[in-house]
Amino acid sequence: MAVVPASREAEPEAPQAAPVVHEMKAYRPQPFTPDLIPEPEELDARGPMTDEELVELAYCEAAYANADKADWIKWMAAEAVRNRKTHRGPDGTRTWPEYCDAKFGESESEVNRSIQQWRLKRAIVEQQTTRMFSTPSSHVQTLLPIVAAYGGEDEVARNYVAMRTWAAENKVRVTAADLESWVQRAQAVEKPAERPALTGESLLEVREERVRLQEQAEARKAARKAASEARQTAPEPEAVPETHPNLGESPEATAAPEGHPNLGDQAPEVNAGAGDGEQHQAPETGNDGTGAGEGEQPEQNPDPLAQRAQVAASTLEGMSEAFVTSGLLRHASPETLKTIVETALSLAEAAEAELASR
Repeated sequence: MAVVPASREAEPEAPQAAPVVHEMKAYRPQPFTPDLIPEPEELDARGPMTDEELVELAYCEAAYANADKADWIKWMAAEAVRNRKTHRGPDGTRTWPEYCDAKFGESESEVNRSIQQWRLKRAIVEQQTTRMFSTPSSHVQTLLPIVAAYGGEDEVARNYVAMRTWAAENKVRVTAADLESWVQRAQAVEKPAERPALTGESLLEVREERVRLQEQAEARKAARKAASEARQTAPEPEAVPETHPNLGESPEATAAPEGHPNLGDQAPEVNAGAGDGEQHQAPETGNDGTGAGEGEQPEQNPDPLAQRAQVAASTLEGMSEAFVTSGLLRHASPETLKTIVETALSLAEAAEAELASR
């Protein structure tokens, strides 16, 4: 019978190897390259899409977003070159305008304008989650003046994307002119709580208002042109002798009495032969066209008030062109813009009412 020892020292265990730790590298998205896009060959594909076609579609749609992203990255890089002065080149002599012309083929002001846009462009691209659409630079440039008043680029981008999504769903085309009208309305409101929201409905409102004002302006322009053409084609009034009786009075007072000397003849000749049966006797009046009709009257002097109105209209037209061409409206305060709009509308409505009554 084997004897089991009462105690036995435990043998030490063999040391275990340390576990291998694999270092995880942060994922860096791969650049989007043209080879990811399928060849644009014509195919007669029908029916449900295959898995391969769905992948091709995803790559093509990714290219849309990549284009907008590449655009704002480009101008972000340009701002870095400008601000860090690395445009000066190896010899340190190249200026920023020279760099803009060499690298972009654009003027310094054009490049700087694009640099101003990249932050809002980036915010708009990042806000597009369900529907992708291109963002014209004219839209971005138009929205820049209200970025600070509306809470920054992210807030303006959110409203812009929501508005563009609504417009796409309702088949409404958004133009830079629409956005400019909306921005002008927003800038005219001083209290933040009363500023309009950038929605599809508010965009349609300002569009209708802009179209109405344009139609009124075109109607006024056409009326001025017609009046100018009428003045140019109107016959010159005949010169009336100063000695003619009752110049400028009513038709009853100026109607030629029976046996009156020829209207328009010189006064000395008429007076010399009147009443003695000589050759200067006036012809009988009637409807045969040889004498003065009963309802005729001599030409009157131009109305001085009409002349003043014409001069004022010409002055007003010049002021309107000066406001637009010189850019004064962009520098006017909201109160000044309100005054201009109210005055112009009041004058236009009064002129239209007077024109309609004639």
